[in-house]
Amino acid sequence: MRKNLAVIYSDPKDPVALDLRNLGVDVFHVDELNPGLVLSTWPVPVRHAEASIFSRRLGGAVINRTFSLSGTLIGSRLEEAGIHRQWFFALIDDLLSGSECLMFDSGLQGISRSNLPLDLQWQRMRDLDAAIQTPKYATASGLSMPDLSGLADPMQKSVWSVFDWREERLISDDELIWDKFFVERPVGAAIQIYFVGDYPFTLAGKDVESDDALRRAADTLVTAAKKAFCAKAGELLAFWNGGRLSFHAYSPFLVNAWKLPSFRSQFLAHAGLAHERECLV
Repeated sequence: MRKNLAVIYSDPKDPVALDLRNLGVDVFHVDELNPGLVLSTWPVPVRHAEASIFSRRLGGAVINRTFSLSGTLIGSRLEEAGIHRQWFFALIDDLLSGSECLMFDSGLQGISRSNLPLDLQWQRMRDLDAAIQTPKYATASGLSMPDLSGLADPMQKSVWSVFDWREERLISDDELIWDKFFVERPVGAAIQIYFVGDYPFTLAGKDVESDDALRRAADTLVTAAKKAFCAKAGELLAFWNGGRLSFHAYSPFLVNAWKLPSFRSQFLAHAGLAHERECLV
């Protein structure tokens, strides 16, 4: 087992963090940073009195799963002090700067390139491979309504909601009113693609294993996603229709993938917990 692997996370129910803790990995919740957290004013609104201790703790291989500060003590403190959460993530970035290797760097929404809004995900994928198909969408600024005439079956979505594609359930009240974001409702069969490191990816969906064309198309998406999202592991959602695979979303959360024993085994090996791999990169 790796002696220098650490996991920092924010969701108390995070299945990856909880499983790795049971395996003896150094796993800690972001609220463990709360006692030494010092909130001040510009130019350093957020710092930590014992930063060097946590930097040493995060000096080896690190899995960063600070996806959100929702429901955390630190998130509440920042809100009460009127300090934007990005200042805390800047602190996390400093603590992670000395890591030997890192899975998921910190940044916007806690995780940087691995956790982007949908429209930026699609742009990054197309920038890498112009042949990759992505959903049609329409946006508008402020209270305006976007022009939906170019969408065959429009539905309003949150730009952060990666899995709701038949009916949006996670859109906030602000997103319903401000800067509206509409997409064309997908057609075809939903396909989940799970990948970690250099291991063969896993397809989940109806009759996917026997279709060679689908596997070739999925391989193209996985190759692009690893580069686009600086991703060592993740889940892709795509739709297979008429022999074409359309990329819809990437997620670093691994909520669905972690339910598969084969994926968990690959992930643990990639993290160096099965003596098969030496590093996360």
